[in-house]
Amino acid sequence: MVVTSVLIGMLLIIPSTLSSLDAAAQLYPTTTTIDPCDSACQALEQFSQDMARARDFKALEKQGQQASGGQTLDDLMTEADEEDEFDDWRAAQEQQENGIEEAENIPSARLLRFDTMLKNELLNQTFTRILNNNNTSETPEIEEFEEKIDSDGTTAQRQIISYEFNPEISEDDIRIYTAAGQTVQNLSNVLATNINTTSVQMFENGKMVITCDGENSFDEADDTRIYAPHNYTATNGYRYLNSTIFDAAGNEVLKTSTPDLPQYIGTESTC
Repeated sequence: MVVTSVLIGMLLIIPSTLSSLDAAAQLYPTTTTIDPCDSACQALEQFSQDMARARDFKALEKQGQQASGGQTLDDLMTEADEEDEFDDWRAAQEQQENGIEEAENIPSARLLRFDTMLKNELLNQTFTRILNNNNTSETPEIEEFEEKIDSDGTTAQRQIISYEFNPEISEDDIRIYTAAGQTVQNLSNVLATNINTTSVQMFENGKMVITCDGENSFDEADDTRIYAPHNYTATNGYRYLNSTIFDAAGNEVLKTSTPDLPQYIGTESTC
């Protein structure tokens, strides 16, 4: 979680194991048509985020009133700020290790919760390559370790699952940071089930970060971040401007359609 940890919703993980590549590929139906969406998308997204933020602040206030040792809401907010700084520092380190150096200087776009068509395409491409790993000479490299996940020194058992498709080219590597014991097959099902609340940030240099928060929004031990390549690059004629993406013809490739209002207002993040 890169954003303040107290403001993020919750994920209901549904354990599942996919038995074949075909089953995994069907999770993310691809499409070549991307319909435009009006500015209502941004307004609805912001309203939904504001509603969730208000609920979180109310919960914080209640915690502050019940906290022992004289801890107040201000104390909790100070801790949240420290946690935010720690998350930013860790994210910068992790991004640098995965070809995203000085991310703030690279044009990027973050997909909204209802940019599902492009999310489906990107997730399908990523997991198809992973689960159809017959062209690689080695099995995935799995590194298990104890990671510091909070500014107060809290640690958790984590793992990095790395796929190297071409030893000569690191740009197409895929690396998954997730909880110890998590499987790629289960992750593909979790992200497909929670496509709306899965976060995808695309960078102009061909890298993207897929983020899925864990079941407990106050605990980063079960969060998942996937670093993978994509084809929406400047080299391929795409232009990143004002946090969105345009193709060579000037058409915006984000914001698929205006969502159904009751479907998104007041919904919790489940991924």
